[in-house]
Amino acid sequence: MNAEPPRPGSPPVVDANGYLIWDRLSESQGLLRDAVSWVGSRSALAFSARQAAARFGRVEAPSAYAKAYARFVENGLSAEEWDTVEAFYGNLIRLGEQHDFTTVAVVMPAIDIVSGPSADSHPYPVAARRLLSGLGIPAVDGFALWAQAGEGQRHFLPQGPDAHLDAEGYRIVADAVADVLLKRSELRTRLASPAGALSPDAVNRRVIQ
Repeated sequence: MNAEPPRPGSPPVVDANGYLIWDRLSESQGLLRDAVSWVGSRSALAFSARQAAARFGRVEAPSAYAKAYARFVENGLSAEEWDTVEAFYGNLIRLGEQHDFTTVAVVMPAIDIVSGPSADSHPYPVAARRLLSGLGIPAVDGFALWAQAGEGQRHFLPQGPDAHLDAEGYRIVADAVADVLLKRSELRTRLASPAGALSPDAVNRRVIQ
């Protein structure tokens, strides 16, 4: 729930078995205190209140991530960053040719961009469309989806800046991915052949899986 990295010397949050220690309190403090602790550790409101109280009266310099994200919201990615993205997708294309799989990209909507007046023409989605089209990679354009539906900041978690999609937001994206894939005749044939003729709904479920 915090985009900033842990401070040096912070205690680990994962135990040897890979469980979040925050969710596996081991020592009992008594029934009442355990109940209060359980509610407090699972309440987003309580978490936010503790964060606010801890930061009250303390001004912190923005983290490197926060600075980079602010630049992204303002101007999109740099040319050097797009070179890295292009190299990544170039490798995926070659692997797909070698191992017979299809790459579909999802340009995920960013809450701090889609809520703006010109989200669909922001430098980031414009450059992403150009790159993916040039590489011949089918894509789901989350910015276009949100603009066409007039969603704005809907279907994002209540995290404030840089929030992730909520469950309904991911369902919208998953349905769009299925639509893109199902337009590919070779994939429809591959999905339908092992189990015989499948209904469109069954094929759709298999694509999402």
